[in-house]
Amino acid sequence: MPQVVAVLRKGRAVHVTFDDGSELRCDRDFLPAHRLTVGQQIEPVFLDRLARQAGRHDAERLVLRWLANRPRSRVDLQRRLRNKGVTREVADDTLSHLAQQGYLDDHAFASAWVESRLRAQPRSQRMIRSELRSQGVDSGIAEEVTRDIDDDAAALAIAVGQRARVRLAPVNDDADREDWGEAWEAFRKRTGGLLLRRGFASGTTQRALRAAWAPPAPILHVVPSDPTITLV
Repeated sequence: MPQVVAVLRKGRAVHVTFDDGSELRCDRDFLPAHRLTVGQQIEPVFLDRLARQAGRHDAERLVLRWLANRPRSRVDLQRRLRNKGVTREVADDTLSHLAQQGYLDDHAFASAWVESRLRAQPRSQRMIRSELRSQGVDSGIAEEVTRDIDDDAAALAIAVGQRARVRLAPVNDDADREDWGEAWEAFRKRTGGLLLRRGFASGTTQRALRAAWAPPAPILHVVPSDPTITLV
């Protein structure tokens, strides 16, 4: 029967060593470990159970710390636990236990993801749905939380922001008209490429570019009128 030969405490860690060479590492808040003393003998079955409980305790502490920062999907949390060396069995047990307690909510995670994306880096409905599915969110939830995304509005918001960076003098002569024409081409390529990379369709991108550019009447002719123009 394994006997405790050392109990070391450092920071948050508790390290228990047994005479057969086995060890128990756990967090200081894992209360059962505080009852272990040098010289105490532990039944192997009890020690195995204690090790599993300590592992789940540590895993729960990690998950709750991650969730304190922002909502996360179950798949993301499982991936993080596995990267920390937590066994699949302990990870599954931990996440199932926390889900029963209401800590895990993929719908809340998906809603927060959409809100964050639209606020900080607007992108298309299709791309956000794809991102959610890559995070392990059920396709039904992904479709529900992205249903109200307006691609035209999101694309226009991006284009308007990019248009605000363009500074041009009023058109007084042909040289000014040429400057505006060159500026439009640069804007079309740069901002159009950005919108396409954010997942917006070509038609949505073209409408956003034209609406955002909105030059004064004297220089309307510098905006290409060909609706079949190809963005690069």
